Amino acid sequence: MHSQFDEKKQFITLLVADTSALPILHKLDTCDSNWVLTSTPQEAVSTLASKLFNLIIVDMALDGLKLIAQAQSTTSINCHTPTIALVDRLDLALRKQLISAGFDDCLLKPLNAGDLGELVKFWCEKNALDSLLESTETILSLFRRNNGVVLSLYNKLFEELPEQVDAISVALNTEQYQLAFDTNHKIIGSAKICYLKDIETSANALEQCLSQKSYDLVEGYFSMLRHSITTFINHRQNILEYLDGQLSDKQ
Repeated sequence: MHSQFDEKKQFITLLVADTSALPILHKLDTCDSNWVLTSTPQEAVSTLASKLFNLIIVDMALDGLKLIAQAQSTTSINCHTPTIALVDRLDLALRKQLISAGFDDCLLKPLNAGDLGELVKFWCEKNALDSLLESTETILSLFRRNNGVVLSLYNKLFEELPEQVDAISVALNTEQYQLAFDTNHKIIGSAKICYLKDIETSANALEQCLSQKSYDLVEGYFSMLRHSITTFINHRQNILEYLDGQLSDKQ
């Protein structure tokens, strides 16, 4: 069974669990999250191959180790998506085993709306900033702690990315798909240079969709790209303060 909730929400979580989770998901309305529920491993594999997610939660009773391998394959569009294991018991040894297998965290069953809501809220907010600051640190190291160069690079991104995402929106609305493709490709280049994995992943998914002329799926992928860029722009002050702090430490 495959169930999907509000398509307009931009943070999309795949839950691989049995259908008893349906009433719990209907109670959730947090962090602008959209939930997709698949209740068999076969459905999950198919869904992972065709749709990009912000978060994946897998019940280990449904062949979780196989699914994590599928999700994190280098050819998968979800290879960078955080994945959470649902387990019947939790101890330090099992946690280490699951994280070694590729999971980012574990959640103890039975499922409840409170725990799921907090989990999604965490990955919506805190992890987004952590990822961006990690990218900033990588760029600083690459440019040998030259804050001036890095600051110029980020200021260019803060200016160009909103303009580019607006240009893609106009192009898609007017069915100028080649223009949308070309503009999106520029975003991929910028994201690669600055190690912005969330933006790069969603832009790559949109590029693949446009290349395959799967225009019926374009809106969903573009929404995820716009969400990742909006998150980056919203954390502008945090990034600038981090750069300023690194400069102060160096002095």
